[in-house]
Amino acid sequence: MYDLTGRLKLKATSEDSRVLDALAHARRYKTSRDYIPERHEDGRPVDISFATLNWRKAVRDKYRPGAFLRKHFEAMVFAALAEELLTGDDAPYDAVSFRRQLEDKLTAAAATADAGYPDNEGLVIDPETGIPFLKAHRSEVQRASAKALEQEIKARTPERSLIGILSRTAYWVEWWRRSGPASGNEPKLTGPFGRYVIITCVKGTNMGPYEAARHIPGVSGHELSLAANRPFAIPTLNEAIADLVNAHVRLDISQAWGDGSTVAADGTHMDTHVNNLLSGTSVRYGKPGGIAYHHMSDTYIALFTHFIPCGVWEAVYIIEGLLKNTSELKPTTVHADTQGQFFPVFALAHLLGF
Repeated sequence: MYDLTGRLKLKATSEDSRVLDALAHARRYKTSRDYIPERHEDGRPVDISFATLNWRKAVRDKYRPGAFLRKHFEAMVFAALAEELLTGDDAPYDAVSFRRQLEDKLTAAAATADAGYPDNEGLVIDPETGIPFLKAHRSEVQRASAKALEQEIKARTPERSLIGILSRTAYWVEWWRRSGPASGNEPKLTGPFGRYVIITCVKGTNMGPYEAARHIPGVSGHELSLAANRPFAIPTLNEAIADLVNAHVRLDISQAWGDGSTVAADGTHMDTHVNNLLSGTSVRYGKPGGIAYHHMSDTYIALFTHFIPCGVWEAVYIIEGLLKNTSELKPTTVHADTQGQFFPVFALAHLLGF
């Protein structure tokens, strides 16, 4: 609820701002332990007359005058806030008003596009059909300085093996510590760092444990199979991904690509076994498999990935990927392909404030 109220711009529909004042007071002391003061920083008492008598009794402790019980106070405020949101005066809850609001915004956006059309060299309207289209972007000729920079980067960048890259990131970021037994105990493997790195390489390349054991000395296929099935789970893998994303954000070069406010969502067909529960025949690709639906940040790293069946409309997962993203990057703009050009998607995005 704190995250939600931090993103939304709440505004009282009347002169009564008691609930919002109480919310601001709760946010100010949200990191406190058991009690918070019943007065604002300027000395004014927090007005909780908006709540019922039972709530006003519940938030106070007779042994602690002058203070509120923090958790009870938060519950009271958020309950009142939810009720206020359901009874908003200016929200268009009927279909006619909702459509009129969107039409007005679309008309204003179209007028802005029309006004800038003469200066937009990339937008062309066919005089015969009236259909607008974008000109193909022609890249400029690569400058000599850019070629020299590319050669210098290649000269200074040593060649690394895939297993070496995984080992370095595991050592620096320690993402391998996210894995382990489901009980939460420490792994009993001999050298879990190396084993988890090898397993990640084996699973990530889709090689398989027994095929990998033929090429990696010192390990057996049975050993890799047991280690791959027991200490890894989807929630812990997502936590490890968030660790890598957060480490990537701190690199100077990632800031050269973007500031993290934009993300692109798209799906990629992946071959699977026919007897897989998520496998299906894709009409677009004409073969069985599944869809790996990625959210790619403008900092050039994947924030989150869903693996979904081929028959699912990918637009369903556009917003869900943002909700499940636990990294420090919090994009506010999403770019989608044709799967995202869907009426319910636009309506839901509008209602959520995107």
